[in-house]
Amino acid sequence: MILDVRSAGEFGAGHVPVALNIGLGGQFASWAGSLIPMTSSIVIVADSPIEDEFVWTMRNVGIDHILLGSDYPQYTLEQNVSALDRLNLDESEKAKIRLKNARRLFGREQH
Repeated sequence: MILDVRSAGEFGAGHVPVALNIGLGGQFASWAGSLIPMTSSIVIVADSPIEDEFVWTMRNVGIDHILLGSDYPQYTLEQNVSALDRLNLDESEKAKIRLKNARRLFGREQH
């Protein structure tokens, strides 16, 4: 599932065709909890100044359920890595999002 957490205006101006839009303001957690099954793997599209709420939401969804991706050509992987690095996450959380979660998902964990 692709979850776009940008504002409705940004989403309307251009988005991944199959994406679900739930903006980070207001009732984000309620809508996300109602519309997204807990077993879903989610790719998040974001460009929001509400970083603290975004980090809080990521932690409540579970860092272990988040993968780093790119909406190329709109955003490159380098831009998304840079955005991740700017978030107030600790290094172990960033490492999970960058690579460790994907390795676990695809059965490629290094022991």
